Amino acid sequence: MSAEASSTVLDNAWGQIPSSRESTSGIGSFTRTRVERIMALVAGLGSMILGAQALVSALGPPVTLPGWDLPYKVVIFGTLALMIVACLWGKGIRVAAGTFAVVYLIGLAFWPLATAGLPTGTRD
Repeated sequence: MSAEASSTVLDNAWGQIPSSRESTSGIGSFTRTRVERIMALVAGLGSMILGAQALVSALGPPVTLPGWDLPYKVVIFGTLALMIVACLWGKGIRVAAGTFAVVYLIGLAFWPLATAGLPTGTRD
């Protein structure tokens, strides 16, 4: 099949696709807003599942020096909870996710200070 013949076939095919709003109203569309909303819901639900798993682990015995455990849990899980609520609500997602990301990185940076001098334990 020549290039000219294949372009004619494609032109005919495109001509068969309805392009008015009335003919496509029942089909639905994936607009940018809809895709971003779906991604926010997926991120919120995924964060909720992983956050719940981390919370169960964090509720165990403290692995930090005295005075570090409660502030760590409140700050890290508090900002995570705010991000999850923002994702599920659909408002303030960028601010909440950005805040959680920065707070989490700061928490990781301070982790060596929070555990300084503690013996490393082995888990069975």
